[in-house]
Amino acid sequence: FGEAGDAGGQIEAGLIALETLWSRGEIAELIERAEALYERARAIGDRVRELQLCARLAPSYSVAFRPEGAAAYLRRTDELVRELGARRPPWSRTAQCREVRNRGALSAALACYAEFPEIARVEQDPQLRLAHLRNTSEIVVMERRRYVDGYEIAREGVEFSERLNETWNRKELTGMLAL
Repeated sequence: FGEAGDAGGQIEAGLIALETLWSRGEIAELIERAEALYERARAIGDRVRELQLCARLAPSYSVAFRPEGAAAYLRRTDELVRELGARRPPWSRTAQCREVRNRGALSAALACYAEFPEIARVEQDPQLRLAHLRNTSEIVVMERRRYVDGYEIAREGVEFSERLNETWNRKELTGMLAL
């Protein structure tokens, strides 16, 4: 992309490369690289990629327990969704719920995640249903200590993950089955 002078393509390639950092749990490095990409997107006026990066940065800040950064990127995501008439990126949906969860409002977090199956159906995004099952089982098992209920949710999630031939969430859900 660099040789072709395609700055947007360079940003897009960088955004895709962030997933490797996420999968390895290298959140600080992900935030550093994503913020540099975010500034490049803003500099060239590429609001669509700015939206994608905001949506990626919000959950990264949330997982890093840095609520101020998560809140700032969620606000900017909201603004860009309105301005562009765009669909909310899935990463930002999970970040919204995680922020509620990080504040200790478990019932509100469960209600937030409970919206995902319908959104998944409407947007035809099965990963949102899987995110609902994984996050709900984590709260029910690890924070509410309702092991039988959480086991059933995690089991459903593992089965759904197998149907999707997906492994990331399955590993997390399998861990819930062991508790």
